Amino acid sequence: MSTQQVLSCAILLGLCVATLAVADTVTSPPTIMLEKAVHFTAPNGDQVTVGPGTFDVDAFKDGLRLQPAGGKPEDAKVVEVNPMPHPETLQAPKAVAEALGEDALRVMLLQPDGIALEAVGTYSGVRSRGATLYGLTLSPTITIGGSKVAGTVRLDVPAPSGGLVVYLGSNSALAMVPTTVTIAGGQTTGSFSISTVRVGATSTISISAYLGGLSKSASLKLNTPYVTQVSLSTTRTCCGSNVTGTVFLNVPAPSSGLVVSLSSNYPTKATVPISVTVAGGATSGNFPISTTGVTTTYYVSISASAPSVGYVSTVLTLYCKPPTNIFIPNPCS
Repeated sequence: MSTQQVLSCAILLGLCVATLAVADTVTSPPTIMLEKAVHFTAPNGDQVTVGPGTFDVDAFKDGLRLQPAGGKPEDAKVVEVNPMPHPETLQAPKAVAEALGEDALRVMLLQPDGIALEAVGTYSGVRSRGATLYGLTLSPTITIGGSKVAGTVRLDVPAPSGGLVVYLGSNSALAMVPTTVTIAGGQTTGSFSISTVRVGATSTISISAYLGGLSKSASLKLNTPYVTQVSLSTTRTCCGSNVTGTVFLNVPAPSSGLVVSLSSNYPTKATVPISVTVAGGATSGNFPISTTGVTTTYYVSISASAPSVGYVSTVLTLYCKPPTNIFIPNPCS
């Protein structure tokens, strides 16, 4: 074999290896298993039936595409989705299928960008039992972690005499919801409570409600409380005068109130209480500062901090004589 022939074979072999390497990097779409047929709603409002079997799941235009594993693209069904945030850190898309009671099934495609595409279907093909899920509201929608939040689901028409069960879900353990809420017969709304936990950083959570193949979602933002400012009724005082301090929060305090720690770097000259409680729903709280007479000028740092968060401080100047450019016969009178 000539040198040229050997070189040609080597080049062809290299191309083949490169092609195989590229092929190996192609990621297969995530799959789900449907044990029986599920009825979904298509983006255009039509009803589509998927399953049973194993299906590849991927995002497609304005819906979620479910294609039989190993099947042809023309066999795929596109179903209506509800986008929502999810908390998982992913390198590749992840598909999840989970039951919502006895009749409903939720399929979710969790994407690396933090957005989940959710589709809800039913085994029976019944979208709702005489009523449609009209809305889901939260109050408040922004709060401090550890607070209680009120949720309300709403129907388009009153529930039947026996009541109607709406399934609930949360995409994060930071906000916990009951499994269901029952709307009483003749009523159009049902309320439930959401328990939250303290967070180390601002977190956005999706709360969802499901009824007969339909779903509604609402976002809940949990903030870490912190003190934005400490202000004083006066920044200069002398001879044992009393001063009022005020702490300001970034968000309203939870219903139980928020304890803010206080400190003074000269506690014998300017004394503050150990803490001040900001009342529930308020964004500020006042505290007293008692001072003593001094024989020289002191620059006192008054500091405040919320739990597990950095502190904010301001300076109170204590003096025994008036400024030299101002004539005050008795500064303590």
